[in-house]
Formats: sequence, C-alpha cells, structure tokens
Amino acid sequence: MGVCACVLLAFLLCAGTAWSADAPVTDAARPAGLAQSSAPLIRMTPGAQPDSGTLSDELSWLLGSEAYPGAPTAADLGFTGPRCELDCGACDRTELEPICEDDWEDIWNGGCNSSPEVFQTLAPYYGRITVCGTSGTYLYGSLNYRDTDWYEIELLETTTVRFGCTAEFPVLIFFINGTAGCGALEVVDMATADACDEAWVEATVGPGTYWLWVGSQTFDGVPCGSEYLMTVDGFYADSCVADCPFGSVVEGEPMCHVDYVDSWNGGCNSMPYVFQTLDPSAGTIRVCGETGVFENGGQCWRDTDWYQITLDQPRTIEMCAFGEMPLLLFILGGSCDGLTFLDTAFVDACDAGCVSAALSPGTYWLWVGPQFWLPTDCGSKYTMTVTGYTTPVERRSWGTVKTLYR
Repeated sequence: MGVCACVLLAFLLCAGTAWSADAPVTDAARPAGLAQSSAPLIRMTPGAQPDSGTLSDELSWLLGSEAYPGAPTAADLGFTGPRCELDCGACDRTELEPICEDDWEDIWNGGCNSSPEVFQTLAPYYGRITVCGTSGTYLYGSLNYRDTDWYEIELLETTTVRFGCTAEFPVLIFFINGTAGCGALEVVDMATADACDEAWVEATVGPGTYWLWVGSQTFDGVPCGSEYLMTVDGFYADSCVADCPFGSVVEGEPMCHVDYVDSWNGGCNSMPYVFQTLDPSAGTIRVCGETGVFENGGQCWRDTDWYQITLDQPRTIEMCAFGEMPLLLFILGGSCDGLTFLDTAFVDACDAGCVSAALSPGTYWLWVGPQFWLPTDCGSKYTMTVTGYTTPVERRSWGTVKTLYR
C-alpha cells in the first residue's frame, strides 16, 4: 500500500492517513478570545432558591467545572490512577481538544461552563458514532477544576438515543435537553461508572437541541490527558440502498477488510500503481462499485477506486455517482507524481453528485471514494455513470465501406 504525500487537495485523494481524520467532529474553528467562566454555570448562595428560569445550586454544581462543597474526591472513590489503557480505534473520531493543564481555559467544548458558551457539534451519521476524547482535573488559581466536554446534537424528530462512555477514570455523563439554553437546561438522564467500566443512558426524546456531557466524577486525582471512549447510537443520518441497474459494469474488487491491501484499482494509492480500465461506449456507461473504511497497520484507510479512461480526441466527460455513504469525486489528469485536479465534488449520502471537464486527448482517472476516514462498512455500495466517453467513429470513404461487404 503506497504512502501518499498529502497536501491540500492531494490529501483528499489518499487512502490512508496518520492524521486524526476527524474533521466532521469540529465543523468550525474555535473563536479566539473565549474565557472560561470563573464559576460553574450559575453561581448561587448555598441554600438560596433559584430565580425563575435558572438552575438549582445542586444541578449547577453537578454540571460545573469548579469543585463544589462536598464534591467527591479521588480518595473518596478509591481512585489512585488509571487501571486500564484505552485504545482509540484508528478510524474513530477524536475530540481534538488540547490537553488541559493548570489554569486551563476551555475554549473548545466547555459548554455552559465556558463564557461565552462553546459546544462541540456532532453531525448525524448512518452508523454508531465513536469519539475518543480526553479529560482530567487541574488547578485554576487555588481552586480544583475538571475538564468537562459538551457535545451538541440536533434532533429533527422523536428519537431514541443511547449514549455511553468508558473512561480511564471514574466517569460521569449527562444527557441534557439544551433547547432552552444554559439557564433553563433539563437533565434527561445521568449515569456514573468506575474507571474502565461503561456508563450509559438511553432515552426517547422529542425534536430539539441536546448536549452529551462527559467529565470526571471528581475534581482531583485525574491526570490531564486521561482518555475516554464515547459512543452514540440512534443519531442517524438518512439511509438508502444503492441498487445496481441491469447491464452495469461491476467493479469486481474484493471487499475490503482489516489489513486489506488494494491491488485492484487503488490507483496512485497502491504500490505498484493499479487502475481499472473503462472501455468507451456508444451511450452512458454505468458502474456498480463498493467501498469502505478499514484499519491497516494502526492507521485508517479508505478504499479508493480509480477508473482509467483514454481519449483519442477532445471530449467533455461527466461522471455522476450516488452512494450509501458520503462520497468524494474527482476527475484527474497528469501522473501519480504530479496530479492535475480537473473537477471535484462532495456528495452527501443518498444523494447524487457530478463532476465534469472538457478534456484533450490523453489518459485520465475518475476517482470515487468515501469523503471521511470514519467507520464505514466495507461493502458499502455506490453507482456511477459516465457520459461523453463514446466509441470513436472512423472516417471512411464510400469505397472503403463497400469493400467491407465484398
């Protein structure tokens, strides 16, 4: 399997990557200048009654980043350090938040504990969402603090969501209805678990904005950078089936798997380079293919399919595709040592997208693959059409034509 020099667009072509490959987790850059709130959520005098529309002291403290009176300590829970080492899957999303430290200001996903508030958005996916994150406890001035991570999901209809987390530390999770904002949030459910055990909640909820909260049960004794694995089921994108039309060209590549090596049509991502040739046709060429994402050598790899066409005269080529997963499409020219990007399209799952280019005579590649290095079942299907790649018509005199039938 070849190693690709990934720069800008070229990076998107690569089958494998050592990059954390989790762009969909952080859809926007974090704004500069955010400061952590000096108090957990809403500061209130112990025993006071909350004003209308605000949180109770108890709830504010439970969700907050600053230690509250009587908060459990690591000694209370018998926690003396990590008892296991969690391994993040090569294809799992990663939180990407910088590791906390003393006087840490959470401008990444501190949620209602940051000022202004800041959440990490999760997009719906057509399978289980797994996020590998970090947390820990630290001093802010002379006060004990913990890194609390708030993930935001948007539900468009009544949905049953299962949210679980296993951590290297005693973990606390909350499933929160945040539709009314931080000042009037509602806890749907919560759970705790010892280090290395899973905490999980499951609830059927209506449309709205929800927050998935992960943090330590304690405000001390958890080294910053301690890992957790969070899973979300039920927050699914639309699903579909990419049916193969009768008469289509079948890609024929073996289904990818762990440690798969693409010797079929991995193109410039394979070593040696290997392409799948498409023959010209008098009409539309239809192709049925499969792809997926898999682990190989501790890295996350995509099954990328490179179809080769050769033109004997100028033609306008259009390639369209429909997939059961988000697809990325390219028309490429040049060579593996110097690719030319002629057109690019990002196509949502269960939607159709096209690329096209007016091409001179020469050899070109039509590239199809998953958009993301995220868990995608091997054998996920797509259909592709190619137009403009027609059979050459030879110029013959009438006399020449007559001799063909003598």
